[in-house]
Amino acid sequence: MHYEILVEGQCELTALSIIMSRILGEYAAENTWKIHKHQGVGKIPDDVSNVNPNDRSLLGQLPAKIRAYNSIDDESRAVVVLLDLDGNDKDEVMSSLEGLIPEDSNLKIEFCFAIEELEAWFLGDQNAIQLAYPNTDNTVVRAYVQDSICGTWETLARAVLSNVTSLPKRDRRVLMEKCEWAKRIPPFMDIDANLSPSFQSFKDSLLGLAA
Repeated sequence: MHYEILVEGQCELTALSIIMSRILGEYAAENTWKIHKHQGVGKIPDDVSNVNPNDRSLLGQLPAKIRAYNSIDDESRAVVVLLDLDGNDKDEVMSSLEGLIPEDSNLKIEFCFAIEELEAWFLGDQNAIQLAYPNTDNTVVRAYVQDSICGTWETLARAVLSNVTSLPKRDRRVLMEKCEWAKRIPPFMDIDANLSPSFQSFKDSLLGLAA
């Protein structure tokens, strides 16, 4: 199976570049993949038939990309869309996404979520955080309720004693720090023991498409 994986930005690209082979095996042994990063999540256009080519966000480009993938008759290709759920209602978001799939489509596509954010996947493996950041404040990690809507990146920042918690989420310094977490923590993650339900759902979606 070949996977086209659509993600919001660099942090997801960095993390998945490390994790994918741990889920699907060595690249090109049985499966291949390409991870496409975007400039943030954006929103689904009001007119999905008229996508703004200058909008490089994931949702801004998604209607056009789904149409393009759907036009390719290839049973060995699957599309996986990974989004941070943030504080949105999962059922409502899923309904909007599924509404982008053309009727009678044979496209293999899965919509997956990191709940609340990608950092929930890292917080699902306390040992990985400890190995990546030996001075981790484990009281913060243990107090975290998995996949809760609680300010997930701020929780991880406090756990690893980062000084970016006072900055806005979109501040460049925060994005750089989040990319550093995405580089340092995933190499230590035990993908089968991860406590994040949304991570396990993502893993199961990939494996289900490969079956």
